[in-house]
Order: sequence, then C-alpha cells, then structure tokens
Amino acid sequence: MHAIEVTDSQVEVTAPDQVTSGAKFVAGWTPTINTRDFITIVAADAPEGEVGTHIRARDDTEGQLTAPSAPGIYEVRYVVEDGRRKVGSKTVEVVAAEVELTGPDQVLTGANFQFGWSPTINPRDYLTIVPAGAPGNTVEGHIRARTDSEGQLTAPADAGIYELRYVQEEGRNTVASLQIEVTDPEVTIDGPATALSGSKIPVTWTGAVNPRDLVTLVPVGTPNGEIATHIRVRTDDSGELQAPAETGLYEMRYVLEQGRKTMATAPIEIVDGEVTVTGPETVRRGEPFTVSWTGTISGRDYITIVPVGTPDGEYANYLQVRAFSDGELQAPSETGLYELRYVLREGAKTMARKPIEVVDADVTVSGPESIQTGATITVNWTGTVSPRDYVTIVPIGTPEGEYGNYVQTRGNTDGQFKAPAEPGLYELRYVLREGGKTLATQAIEVVQPSVSVSAPATAVIGSNFNVTWTGQVSEQDYITIVPKGTAEGEYGNYFVVRKHDGKELTAPSDTGVYEVRYVLQEGGKTLASTDIELVAADVSVSGPEEVRAQSSMTVSWTETINTGDYISVVPVGSPDDDFSQYFVVRDQNSKEIDTPDAPGLYELRYILKEGNKVLARQTIDVVDANAALSDGAQINAPDSAAAGSTVSISWSVEQETADQRLTLANPDQAIFTWITSQKMNGLTEVQVKMPDAPGLYELRILDVSGQAVLAQKMITVE
Repeated sequence: MHAIEVTDSQVEVTAPDQVTSGAKFVAGWTPTINTRDFITIVAADAPEGEVGTHIRARDDTEGQLTAPSAPGIYEVRYVVEDGRRKVGSKTVEVVAAEVELTGPDQVLTGANFQFGWSPTINPRDYLTIVPAGAPGNTVEGHIRARTDSEGQLTAPADAGIYELRYVQEEGRNTVASLQIEVTDPEVTIDGPATALSGSKIPVTWTGAVNPRDLVTLVPVGTPNGEIATHIRVRTDDSGELQAPAETGLYEMRYVLEQGRKTMATAPIEIVDGEVTVTGPETVRRGEPFTVSWTGTISGRDYITIVPVGTPDGEYANYLQVRAFSDGELQAPSETGLYELRYVLREGAKTMARKPIEVVDADVTVSGPESIQTGATITVNWTGTVSPRDYVTIVPIGTPEGEYGNYVQTRGNTDGQFKAPAEPGLYELRYVLREGGKTLATQAIEVVQPSVSVSAPATAVIGSNFNVTWTGQVSEQDYITIVPKGTAEGEYGNYFVVRKHDGKELTAPSDTGVYEVRYVLQEGGKTLASTDIELVAADVSVSGPEEVRAQSSMTVSWTETINTGDYISVVPVGSPDDDFSQYFVVRDQNSKEIDTPDAPGLYELRYILKEGNKVLARQTIDVVDANAALSDGAQINAPDSAAAGSTVSISWSVEQETADQRLTLANPDQAIFTWITSQKMNGLTEVQVKMPDAPGLYELRILDVSGQAVLAQKMITVE
C-alpha cells in the first residue's frame, strides 16, 4: 500500500479579499476531504497546525466564519483533521470596524432612552451604557445589535457621566462610543398625614421616570432598596397603597426600578380605626344569625365567629364586609362561649370583638315505626335550625356525620325519601348542615315486602310476553329479564312498573333459561323472580326465485314474532346489520315492495328487532329490468315489432290448466289486467296485433284459475 501525499493545491479555498473586524463572512472550499476537517481564520504567519475561529467541513462546500477583532492580514485555511495540516488557503485583509452612534446628550436616572447605530457589524454585538472611562471590554446594562439599527436602554440609577458603547462580541472590542450625562430627576410624592390600618391610602406623584418604577409604603428607617406593599407607576400620577395592619410611623417612597433607588419620600402615620361589631347574646348551634358592624376599613375585611381564646388571625365561619353594614353568619355546631370578630384582611388583625354564646337547639324528628324496603317514607320535624339542615335514614350505630337517603329541611316541617333496600333497624336523624351534628333521632324498622312476579313458562326469542306482579313497593321499581344466575343489580330489557300490575316485556334474541325479576329502584335489589325459557322462533320468509330489477315483488312470511321486526332485501354476503333496503313487518304477513335497481343475487331476510338477529333467509335472483321470466312456461316472440303490426307469438307450457291466457300489457300494469288477452285453449301459437303507440310492453302467460304468472317477456313497439 502506498501513502497518498496531500498537497496545498488539493483544496481550493474562496473568501472575500477584505472583511470588517468582528463581522461574519462566507468562506467556500472544494472538495471536502473529510467531514471532520476544519475551515479556520488565523494570522497569515500563524504556524501550520494552529486553529482559531473555525467550522467543520461536514458535507458542505461553504460556511460562515467570524472575522477577528484585530485588523491585519489573515488566512482562511482548510486544515485536515488528521495531522492538522493546511491543504488550502486564501489571504483575507481584516479592516477596523467603523460604527456611528446617535443618542441623547442627557437622560434622567432610571429612564428608558432611545438611541441608534449604523451599521451592525455582527448581530451578537452589544450596545451598552457604562461609566465614562470604564475598561473597553466592560458590558453592563445592554441589548444585542441583532439586525436592528436602533434600540432602548435604561439609564443607571446614579447620576454622572456615562458612555454609550458599541462593543463587538468578537474580542469584546469597543468600536464606537457616545458620551451621555445621567442626571437626577425632580420627583415628588404626596399622600395623607395619617391613614387607618388596613385601609386604602390615596397617593400621588410627579416627575415619573419609568413606568416600572415603584411607589411603596415601608416603616420609617427601612433600608433603601427594600419594598413592602407597593404599586407600579405605569403611566399614572396617582394610585392606592394598602395600609399595613400594624400602627406606627411609615414612609411613602418613590423608588426607581433601576437600582431600586429612592427618589422621593413622604411621611405617614398608620393609626387604628374605630370599628364595632354586634350580634345576639345567644344563638342556637348551626343557626344562621344576623351580625352588624360599623367603621368598615376595607371591603375585603371579614366578620368571623370563633371560640373565646382563639389566637388572632385564626378564623372559622365568616363573611366579607364588602360595602355592607350587616350580614348573616352560621353558628358553629358545638355549644359554648364564642366571639364575633371584625378582622382586617391586611394582616388578619382583629379590630373589634363581641362575646356570643352558642346554645342547644330544641329539635324533634318523627316518622313511621316500620316501612317496607324501597318504599317512600314521610318524615316530620320541629325546631328547624337552618333550611340547609337535613333529615336522613341510616342503620342504627352509624357514625356521626354519615348519611343515607335524605331530604333538606328548607322551610318545611315534613318531607319524603326512599327507605333503604336492606331490611333492618334504622334511625331517622335530624342533622345540622353545619358540622354534620345530629340533633334528634327516631328508631324505624325497615321490613321486607311481600312481592310476586309471574310470566309464561316459555316465550319465543324477540317476542313480547305478558308479565304480572303483586305487592308493588314503588312506582319507580322495574321488571327486567336476565339470564338465570345474573349478578344482583344487573339488568337487561326492562320497564318501570309505575301504577300498573301487568305489562309486556320483550324477550332477548338468544335462547336459554332466563329470569324475570321484580327489582327495587332503591338499591337495585331483587324482591321476586320467576324462570322463563326462551325458545327459537319457527319463521320463514319467501318471495319469487327470479324477479326483474326496478320492478316490484310480493314478500310473505309465516309468522310475525314482534311487530317491530324487519324484512330486508340485501346483496348476498352483506353483513346481518345491513338495512340498506327494509320495511317493518307490523301486523302483516305479506307486502309488495320495490325490487333492487341493480341485477344480482340478493337475499330476503326476516330480522328480529331485538338484537337485529336474522331468523330466516331466501335467495332471490334479480335479473335485468327487461329480461324474460319463466315459471312453468316460455314465450317465443321477437324483441321488437312495428307499431300496429301483427306478430306471431308461440309458447310452451309445462302443465296446461283450464284457463291459461296470453296477454299484452303495459309493464307497470297489475298482473291480472291487460291491453289484449287470448285464451290459449291447447294452442301453441297465435297472431297478436301490436299497439299503435310506440313504447315498451310486456307479453304474459297467466294461469287465471291458479292466479299465477307462468312467463313474462318484454317487447318494444317502434
């Protein structure tokens, strides 16, 4: 194997003769020796293996490099990865960048100001503002040049002489600067000398510098830069501050967003307001009651009721004061000594309090001593505490707070709900909505009702059969049919009993042993059942073996299982649920229907409505709309004849009967009506005069005595 010597002339490198320092430029090369090779820019006298700013060759033939920040003579080199050898180069002169900056001579501390530059050397270069004399590579508050020619910076918070600079990303080289004086603005802030703790304080200001500056309220002596409750100045000259809950000496401050420097202050004293709260001396537990107050500080403050001794800041049932002076609170469910409190939303400080005692309520509940499972119970109560309280029924011993079927008391003294599905000893309970506490109880026994259900021993699948029952519990109970052994609570076809004692139920479509069940609507419990066997249906469907397309035919069936069943006409092989052409059988046993439009092999189907199950089929051959039909005879005649001409017609018949006739009719005429008719009387040929009117006609051989069509043939009269 011989080594291949790679020489300088193997790769041609292209690049502009001159580029600006820090600028991006396009370099090209051909061919690419290895995708891992470098294209780099280095000083013209740099050693052979040196790699500066570079890109990989990959599968490209050109790419973008960034010129160095220092002016001079450079080389764009193609350097192979293996051995770092130069195999192609192009000399490039890098010249100093020249940028012009424009901007204001003077700006206020913290203010946003606009400025411009031209041209942009590199989109990643910086525009920055720094103190005059800062090192050339200093970058503080800044924006990127991108592809813009103007932008916005925020002036520093401290007054002084500054420089706006254009700084190159490559080498952090400052290529242009503009002196700007930053001066302190004349800002004022004003507000009331005093304000109530937790209230909204109106504050005004002048000389706003930046929309993102802050107006804040802090205790006197708070270090500069710290803020508490505050608002942004935006484009406004006034606003509202939230007073703290704690009284004392405070300061309203105008603070620059830039550097959080305080530009103006105004003193304010926060004092307590004169607030009162009143309510009844006693209230029943869980009862809604009226509370009133004076001296509202903020609409977001609230009134609460808590046990005496509860730490400030904690709360229980409450209402917001908003713009009102009274409202309704719900008493706790536990008796004892409590406090009404007016509490500031700001800091949760209690501003006023009033003692109140929560006492027992005198409540009763009553109902029947016993009730059937699932039946409707009427219950009564006295001493309603809250319209949101409720009366419920639960097994004796059920833990406090749990509930079963229930009725809300609202403004009533009685109500109804369903008894549970399971028999046993239960309790009627009057329960406070507040805290779920039981105030009164009465024992009640839930007993099993005596219910029966009857149905026939057998029924045909899909048919309607009669069901009767006794001992109805609720009008919402239901009768259902399910396979024998089906789990409790599951159901199939069903109806609701309402006020009936008998009704028809539809049998499922599968044979087998089933159960007819009487089921409580409450809990889905079966109270009575009887077995029923579902047997297969003996039904057939029939029609002509052969029929013309776009005509009609008579379909008949031996038995109607359910008046909602269907007869369908579909192509052979269609899915059983194809209902593209069908009719409902209702209480008929035959029907004349249109034949399909297209010739082909079709199937007549008798389909149960229940489960869409096919019970019977017959194949029908649908032939062309003008085809001859034969069913015991055959007609020999031309396909066409002249209008008014006489045509010789012959035939053959498999079996002669007393009254057979050859008729000529319009195609849409009823079978046993005609234009002309001739008795055949043992003949095998006759002469038939064609109609004078051109058109399509039909020759027919009819067995009049047997009411049958033996043959049909179309003939065109021209």
